[in-house]
Amino acid sequence: MDVLHNIQPLERVGFERLIKLIEARQIFKPEILEELDVQMDFLTREIDKGTTVHQHRDYDECNVSAPACWQETQTTQRADELGRAMVMFFELYETLQAVHDLMHAQEALDALRRSL
Repeated sequence: MDVLHNIQPLERVGFERLIKLIEARQIFKPEILEELDVQMDFLTREIDKGTTVHQHRDYDECNVSAPACWQETQTTQRADELGRAMVMFFELYETLQAVHDLMHAQEALDALRRSL
């Protein structure tokens, strides 16, 4: 929900689909991981669009500090907000991936027990 105001209406479909899955408590279906991956990829591209890297170099011959060049990253407010949301998406993805792995392990264990 926190990212919707930063997303164009036509690009909100996937995010709205995620919201519906979460609200319907259907986050343990395999499709949600794919949907999260797609939306995280979208967020990454949007954050990149709002990020500018400036190269600086100190040409003063009296400068003896190293390095004589450095980078400064600037982001728009939109990219900052999307970046904060990206952290939550990543944590959700990692948590759900762990839960899905445990569910698959439990299914494999149950199948093994049935075969004995």
